[in-house]
Amino acid sequence: MNQKIQKSIMGFGIMVLGCLFLATARYSGLDLLPDFIGFLILFKGISVADKYCDHFKLSKKLSLAGIIVSFVYFALQLASFFKLFSADRLMNYIGIAHSIFVFVFLNALFISLKGIAEQTDCGMLALRAKIGTWISPFLFLLARFAYVYSLENTGLDAMFANNIQIASMVAELLFDLYLLILMFSFYMTICLEGDEDMHSRRKSRIPNPVEIYEKGKNKYSNGRRKKK
Repeated sequence: MNQKIQKSIMGFGIMVLGCLFLATARYSGLDLLPDFIGFLILFKGISVADKYCDHFKLSKKLSLAGIIVSFVYFALQLASFFKLFSADRLMNYIGIAHSIFVFVFLNALFISLKGIAEQTDCGMLALRAKIGTWISPFLFLLARFAYVYSLENTGLDAMFANNIQIASMVAELLFDLYLLILMFSFYMTICLEGDEDMHSRRKSRIPNPVEIYEKGKNKYSNGRRKKK
């Protein structure tokens, strides 16, 4: 496998962490997992990948813009949370605009993943990334719009509005799971698959569960032999 591609995947461990912060944990309109932190971490991971692979050029630019856009949005959330100004409807529209930006970034990220999967002849990963190009960001966008709709339409039955918010959280959770599983699959399939060619990485990377099991089994067997 191309060593440059292997090195580019080393940024995926960082990207997985960044994706966690794109999830939404709301409390009174405040996102407890600020997206700007996620974009900051993603920018770091994508920058590592971009040094060795041309597929991440657009994703890198959008992640950098995402840091600024999301930070401004989070600052407005804080101001609204502490009642420094009252403009709930304006915040809802700003939230929609922010969600559209995140949708564009995610689309670019999935296209980047598809490109690197095709370059490394990982057909199944490429297919999953292609599916994610529209389905997963669509779930994300749908979840955000559903949440804003429940806030905007104050005349809705309380239980119905609550069900919409729960449905939006479930849709966003499904998106987050798909993205995290896909990112982890890229790391495991491409990076660890060619690990025998990267001796320097072998010493520093976190072992996978199979390796931990094998190491423990060998240690146990050796211990029993010594007792005999």
